[in-house]
Amino acid sequence: MPDPGGDPRGRMVPGWAYQWVCQVSATPDSWTAPVDVVRVDPEDNATEVACAQMNGLVRGLARHRPGVVPVFCLDAGYCPITATARVASDPHAPARIIGRIRRDRVFYCDPPAKTPGSGGRPKLHGDRFACADPTTWPEPTHEVHTVDDTYGPVHVQAWAGLHPKPSKRRRWAAKNTKGLAAPIIRGTIVRVSLTRAPEAGTPQTLWLWTAGPDPINLDLIWRAYLRRFAIEHTNRFIKQHLAWTTPAVRHPSQADLWTWIVAAAHTQLRLARTLIADQRLPWERPLTTATLTPFRVRRGFRSLHPHLTTPAKPPKPSRPGPGRPQRQPQPATNQPPQDDHQKTPNRPALNPQRASRALFP
Repeated sequence: MPDPGGDPRGRMVPGWAYQWVCQVSATPDSWTAPVDVVRVDPEDNATEVACAQMNGLVRGLARHRPGVVPVFCLDAGYCPITATARVASDPHAPARIIGRIRRDRVFYCDPPAKTPGSGGRPKLHGDRFACADPTTWPEPTHEVHTVDDTYGPVHVQAWAGLHPKPSKRRRWAAKNTKGLAAPIIRGTIVRVSLTRAPEAGTPQTLWLWTAGPDPINLDLIWRAYLRRFAIEHTNRFIKQHLAWTTPAVRHPSQADLWTWIVAAAHTQLRLARTLIADQRLPWERPLTTATLTPFRVRRGFRSLHPHLTTPAKPPKPSRPGPGRPQRQPQPATNQPPQDDHQKTPNRPALNPQRASRALFP
């Protein structure tokens, strides 16, 4: 897999790449609910694999909870335009896509209607919208001002109906179809301006792309994307405390099995967090049952584990049995004891003259 640090020399890191789909809550905590995980082969495209994951989850959710539109938040490593075409535009089970984009992206508005009687081909693109050039921004179609306890005053602006210029290198159609032009994918560009960062540092302006079948909700969009960073806590926890990357497995099937075992262990801890009392160290601050972290729950899980049932059979004793009671006579045997030790046969005496010739020829 490529170096996640972006080494310009193209250094490779040995290992397998996995894509997790985790459900996050609206409350600011470090808990997530892993829903699906898929290994990405070296010849696969991460965005295509993510789209297949999202399609499978959305269609399964549509069968059990019809009418619910899930929201997927993607980092900058995925293409939100492709996710919009494959997931948000699915007529059977659509979803809302929120993806982070670079601050130097360029989009275009829809062109004005063609004047009747004018010749030439109709225009495909209208006015230019550059994220890095405020002079190209029209009036926002949606705007929200709010105050958050963590980020302070937040200003959110949105421009609907924008689209990027289609690239000829994108394979929107099937491989055996030639001459089919790439479609124009429309969405909404969202600019989020934060006053302060939760940690020490300068707050940065977020540029997001969103598209979906439901009406746009700016307050939900910027909060949902910032809650996405709780997945980083899950990645660190399963690596450091659940030993996800500790076993040196040799085959991808073994890595897949161990990954699902780790996901099941994390789910068990998440479901048991309301049953565990806080066992803090003297220098740690006390936490309530509602604010327990995954590390605290794992520490206190040993007190709950003996009271849990298991579908496995009872373990067999690892020690040998007690044997014959002491101070009791040995039972008589039907046959006399036999000595299995074989005596060494007598060797012939060594001739002294022969031995001297062997030592001194």
